[in-house]
Amino acid sequence: MGCLHSITENTTNNRFALHVRAPLDLTPIAETCFNASDGQVIAQGFGDAPWDYTWYDEMGNTIREMTGMMTADTAEDLAPGFYQVVVTNQSEQCNTASGFVQVTAAQQASMDVTVSADHCNATGDGSLFLFGHEDYVWNVEVIHSQSQEIITLEGITGDSLITELSHGLYTINANNNCDNLIVIEDIDLSDVNAVVADFEASSTNISLNDDGVVMFFNTSSDNVTQALWDFGDGTAESLEFNPVHTFLSAGIYDVKMTASNGTCEDSTTTTVTVTGINPGSGTGLLEDMTSLSSEEIVNKLDFETIASDGFLKISSSQPLDVPVDITLFSAEGKLVLQHTSSDFPAEGIKLNIGHLPAGYFILIVSSYEVQLINDSFIKH
Repeated sequence: MGCLHSITENTTNNRFALHVRAPLDLTPIAETCFNASDGQVIAQGFGDAPWDYTWYDEMGNTIREMTGMMTADTAEDLAPGFYQVVVTNQSEQCNTASGFVQVTAAQQASMDVTVSADHCNATGDGSLFLFGHEDYVWNVEVIHSQSQEIITLEGITGDSLITELSHGLYTINANNNCDNLIVIEDIDLSDVNAVVADFEASSTNISLNDDGVVMFFNTSSDNVTQALWDFGDGTAESLEFNPVHTFLSAGIYDVKMTASNGTCEDSTTTTVTVTGINPGSGTGLLEDMTSLSSEEIVNKLDFETIASDGFLKISSSQPLDVPVDITLFSAEGKLVLQHTSSDFPAEGIKLNIGHLPAGYFILIVSSYEVQLINDSFIKH
């Protein structure tokens, strides 16, 4: 039988002793980077120094022992998890205490993005909203895949907004202070409602002798539902999708087509050159020019071209009572001057070329689609 001890109201001996102390002072420091296992815990001794520190992982394995310490002890390079610290001091009573502490894991680095498209691919108002994990400091490059233009953001944390972006594909390279590189490719800021205007013409160089008729074929993007045509010759605009237009006079015309789908629109322009003149009923010195070759006509007539003092003088050994069409091209083949005359008078034809720059030019004079002159000259 065990010992019995009786306590009465007159007992003066200590009945029991209650020892109360503060818990161990443990300061955890979280892992700095994902999977870095670089957490720390600082343990402060209690009572009379020196102190002995014994550290255990959550499996009960001893991972660190320090004895005779006069200061706090720091355990480093700790993986995320729970740890126990036992501290022993030099006091006669209550000289041992333990505590538990958790080292938290760093969150995995992440970078997400949401996009706002460039309205109709025309206004440059696209934007990217970046969601970078706030535990990290980021350096970000935003690269336009087509132009290779680079926008750089440095030292950002949390969320960031990038505005005034044009349509197209972008790539994001995001690198953080833990040297985690995140690449996000093929970010498309194109508006799905955007249209692309385009068209083809049956010919862009026509003659009035062929009635001046051009057929236009709308080859715009599939989402186009409407088209507006301006033929550049002062006639009424057309709403036909694939119009046929007749040009009534010679000239250079900028034909503009505006395509739309009710939300977005786009325009494109093509130049149409109209040459020639509808022949009248008059007859010339050459009774049937169409039966002669250009070489035969030149052999019958003596043409001369002189460029001087800002004028171009074209003369012939004989006058012609037929309409003539005069066109002048630059060395690059661009039509720079066009003139139509009802006849070729005895004094010749004099054209003002003072507005043209110095250079090499090609002169073509024709009548009834028969070429009379194919000459070149240099304007000084």
